[in-house]
Amino acid sequence: MPIQTVQMFNFLHLLFLGVLVFSSLTAYFLCLRFGKEFARRFCLVLIWGNFAIHFLKQLSPSYIAEWPTGLIRSTPENLCALLITVSPFVYLSKNRYLKDYLVVVGLVSGVMAILIPTVPTGLGEKIQQSEGLLESIRYFACHVPLVLVGIISIAFDIHRPDYRRLWALPLLFMAAFLIIFLDDLLMAGIGLLKPEPFYQLFSRDFYNPSLVFGVTSNWDKVFSWAYYWLIPFLYHLPNGELAFVPVIWPLLALYFAVYPLFFLAYMPFQHKRMKEDFLALRARFKEKRASSKGKDS
Repeated sequence: MPIQTVQMFNFLHLLFLGVLVFSSLTAYFLCLRFGKEFARRFCLVLIWGNFAIHFLKQLSPSYIAEWPTGLIRSTPENLCALLITVSPFVYLSKNRYLKDYLVVVGLVSGVMAILIPTVPTGLGEKIQQSEGLLESIRYFACHVPLVLVGIISIAFDIHRPDYRRLWALPLLFMAAFLIIFLDDLLMAGIGLLKPEPFYQLFSRDFYNPSLVFGVTSNWDKVFSWAYYWLIPFLYHLPNGELAFVPVIWPLLALYFAVYPLFFLAYMPFQHKRMKEDFLALRARFKEKRASSKGKDS
């Protein structure tokens, strides 16, 4: 029987990884051939096409079989879904902070979603193997544009993230978490999510695709050593289950762990500006020190 679903490093997974590499190289050389304006318009086509697919997927047999529960998947239910729904408007805006988020988080989350596919095989037991394959193709087709837009935007100077604005990225990440959290509350309020009892909505193992409600329990053996630093953001549900304060729990980790990693990631295309800023800061420090010595004498 042919492989119909994606699992880590099976044939379909490796095939999709190959498609990602091929698509990235093809898009890069096409933009290199036709210039920056073509690259900008190409990104817009990718963004609007992805936006349309995000809603048109409801016509797929997979989603019709799970209607109305499947409607959740066309809401900003996770980081990538949120990016897809807001990216056309952010890309056309003049807000550099939001564009930084779109390019950087879109690139990183798109790559991670393809490298470690978590929900590419459908919505529930009603989905047949052929429909699972269709959903897998859609899943990867929606994440590849996030990667391509990030690569093209940086490579062709359509928008280059600035490390000076990096301080805002964790805050924007928190804002995205808040939107996803409110979406979960809304879905539970109208009955598309059915936590029983209601406080189970706050369980990290109930419906938590973007970890808004904390690290899922299957990762406890790996990360439990770090929970000590998150004590202000931990509590227990009425059933005794360990829970994380939604939305804000990763704030410390974002600033003290992820922030330095992003800083390093910016270096390949921001190293000149970093060097200039460092030299300017050192000159200013020397000037102030010389001025203070002059006053003392």
